[in-house]
Amino acid sequence: MHFRNLAFAGSLIVLGLCVYWLLQPDAAQDTEQSSDEVASQNEEIDQRLAPSKLTRVVEVPEPNDPRVNRLPDGRVEYLIAFDTSMQINQNADPLQSIYAVEQLFADYRYAYKENPVGSENAEITQQLLGKNPKRIVFIDPRCAALRGTELVDQWGTPFFFHALSGQHMQVRSAGPDRQLWTADDVFVENS
Repeated sequence: MHFRNLAFAGSLIVLGLCVYWLLQPDAAQDTEQSSDEVASQNEEIDQRLAPSKLTRVVEVPEPNDPRVNRLPDGRVEYLIAFDTSMQINQNADPLQSIYAVEQLFADYRYAYKENPVGSENAEITQQLLGKNPKRIVFIDPRCAALRGTELVDQWGTPFFFHALSGQHMQVRSAGPDRQLWTADDVFVENS
């Protein structure tokens, strides 16, 4: 008897949801807007989403977009990120290299909504080299900081990458002594 009551109550709930859904106004009728209203709303959104220091607005590239180079094997080279990758280790200030690597992660996050996943420099760097779902290449293969499949600092030591969350990646250089976790390490707090 108890089971029948539960089955009857469940049926009433499903029936109620169906009636509710059928009585909803057509969403397409409510969303008709003039092109001026849409343009105005888009402009407001653009102003609210102004890029921060480590965020670059990247639109989906068109087939003939000059920001990308489509390779015959299906990979897509993101040329703006290539320029950023070429800045790693090109300045005497190691913090500039850290900022450049962080910008590469920001570009990756824009495309994928999260950091590359991995526990080692090589795993993460391979994703920046195009081993990712959309096959986007973020690092120029001629980058001086690229040694094999690892990104290295100006002293030749692989950077240490630590994902603080899906949206924040700390980049650490071992510094001149080439030993991690010593006083001369170079990194940005709360990056």
